[in-house]
Amino acid sequence: MEFSDCRIYGKNWDLVAAYSLRVLQASTARLPRLNEAQKIELGRILLELREEKGKQRQEFADTCNMDVSQLLRIERGQGEPGLINIFRIATGLGMRPGALVNIIFDRLDEKGLLDGFLF
Repeated sequence: MEFSDCRIYGKNWDLVAAYSLRVLQASTARLPRLNEAQKIELGRILLELREEKGKQRQEFADTCNMDVSQLLRIERGQGEPGLINIFRIATGLGMRPGALVNIIFDRLDEKGLLDGFLF
């Protein structure tokens, strides 16, 4: 089953994402923040994926229940998405969050930008 609209989950989606965030918060608290080069590349990846789906920024932000300015900051490499926004963006792209994270890590690895991450 594919989910092309984050709102398909309704209020339950926010509860699932909030619960996931709480569960993962302790384990992710020690993860390093993205450096500037990583943020820029992350933004490029998300922009390319959104454009491949033929979605305009405002339409995509609405689909993902995100503020367009927040999406713009991420795509410009000026911010990094939190866990809940990774879930929302992935669902808006019609993929599972894990698949999106794999794409991101593969692209960062191709560019040699994974320094600071422990695997």
